[in-house]
Amino acid sequence: MSFSAVNGSSRPALTMRLTLRIGIVMSRFNLDIGEGLLSACIAELRKHDVPDSNLLLITVPGALEIPLA
Repeated sequence: MSFSAVNGSSRPALTMRLTLRIGIVMSRFNLDIGEGLLSACIAELRKHDVPDSNLLLITVPGALEIPLA
């Protein structure tokens, strides 16, 4: 997937940021690490203006269940 630049920046075009839907799968096995990675991921998406309504978070018991989510 390619993004079109806005005014020469590397940020995706506004329409792409508003329509982009992201699914995040997180293992509950090691919550301290998982929640740290999740908060960094969400912070980066917010920095790029992806609305929270376009994010879907699925948690699974362990790493082996991630592909099944």
